[in-house]
Amino acid sequence: MAGLIHIWCDGSYRDRHDTMGAGWVRTNTENDPHARRVKGSRTVRDYMPNVGNGSDTAELLAFALALEDAPRGSSVCVHMDCTNVMEWLQAGTVSGSNKRGDEDLMRAFNRAARAKTGVGHVTYIYTRDKSSPNMGLAHTLARAASTPPNKKKTRAASSHGGRHAHQNSQRPARARHP
Repeated sequence: MAGLIHIWCDGSYRDRHDTMGAGWVRTNTENDPHARRVKGSRTVRDYMPNVGNGSDTAELLAFALALEDAPRGSSVCVHMDCTNVMEWLQAGTVSGSNKRGDEDLMRAFNRAARAKTGVGHVTYIYTRDKSSPNMGLAHTLARAASTPPNKKKTRAASSHGGRHAHQNSQRPARARHP
């Protein structure tokens, strides 16, 4: 018999870099610090939502990814920080014509709806990032997955010749006392 599973999921979209990530934590208990936790994150590359829909798309994908490999038939308690996505998932439809016209947002919604059909009853709890260690971890995983790779800095490319910024300041150096 399948039991109750708790999932904390969060999505992150960085419009400046067009990068999206999803993070989640899944466990069979809400408060036991020794319970087995499954955590995951993924950088999402094959979705490019319209302007203004990136965060919703990332949240839907985080939900879908967290549920896709959950035990079939389990009752699931989903902790999320995006109320409109929770409402869409409960209603089974996306509200707002500007949202429904976004192909990638709708692809993400349909993926989330398919993932939801694989489990039993799903309940939703609004959970802020800092209100739970598991939600905080899901948030951290999502942000890390959406962070664009850093470009390597070279000494020649550096604007300050490889020195720390404070070494180039106009302030006089303080005297050091032994």
